[in-house]
Amino acid sequence: MSTEPAPSNGSSSLALAIELNPSRLITERLGAYRVEQLLGQGTTSVVYRARQMGDVQRLVALKILRPHLAGQREALRHFRLEGIIGRLLDHPHIVHTLETYLTGGLYVLVNDYLDHSSSLDVLIRRQRRLTPNHTWVIACQLAAALQYLHNDLGILHGDIKPRNILVRPVGRLGRIHDTLTASLIDFGSATTLPNTQRLFEENSPPPHHRDRPDAFWLTGTPAFLPPELLLGTVRLVHTDDRRQVDVYALGVTLYVALTGQLPYEGRSFPELCHVIKAGSPVAPQDIVPSITSALNALVMKAIHSHPENRYSSAAHLLADLLTMSI
Repeated sequence: MSTEPAPSNGSSSLALAIELNPSRLITERLGAYRVEQLLGQGTTSVVYRARQMGDVQRLVALKILRPHLAGQREALRHFRLEGIIGRLLDHPHIVHTLETYLTGGLYVLVNDYLDHSSSLDVLIRRQRRLTPNHTWVIACQLAAALQYLHNDLGILHGDIKPRNILVRPVGRLGRIHDTLTASLIDFGSATTLPNTQRLFEENSPPPHHRDRPDAFWLTGTPAFLPPELLLGTVRLVHTDDRRQVDVYALGVTLYVALTGQLPYEGRSFPELCHVIKAGSPVAPQDIVPSITSALNALVMKAIHSHPENRYSSAAHLLADLLTMSI
């Protein structure tokens, strides 16, 4: 991560603005980039659209670690790991990190900016649900992205959900008109599969080397985590078990896209666990009859309560998607 001189009083005011009023950074210059718009904010970071100055003049997304977390070793380690992973990514349906740097005491990831995009979460809330055709399209794209992450890089995303997927409308694609293209974002919960830590030597130790590797997985979003993990009935020791975390979460995401609701809902973590113990979710086709039997069966298999009955990998899920009739 490249660095600049120690923060000045002006830099301190920028850090304060990020914590208290992130919109105040609009028009400010951060290194080689000028901030143009606040895109979103969470508990650990704030994201802006910015323009690279000079001859390039390209739009980027700046993800800035909240300043109060910069002194916390674990938070900073995760942010640095996200940057390392992001720079490795080279897939049409995953947002790439262009560079990482430190400016005025602020830790910054510079990511590709996808114009005219919105989160899948926003799109679902706006439209109530997606059509089966659109859901199938993004399912194929995201399954291919997971196959690339798992098989080519040995990386697990760790927090697949509609909020971490950007979608953009595109033109015609074969038999589907006005379709969508989807891209995975936010690798803040990512980890590595066994035997792939060599890719991340500059950020030691990798997450799966912690004393309690199973605890890491609970940093995901509970409603998108496999039941056996939430209920504590299984420790994810094997590579295939860990891959299933992402594949299950994609299944839940597809369920939400098709129906506009979660398969299991609870107002609290204990209530969610109680609902999961009570039985299987309602089939998407029972909520939206226009969903084909093949797509309904695929989603229900992806979120099956017993891991041995689920898809064991993104590759198997993708294979079924590509051969089904929707």
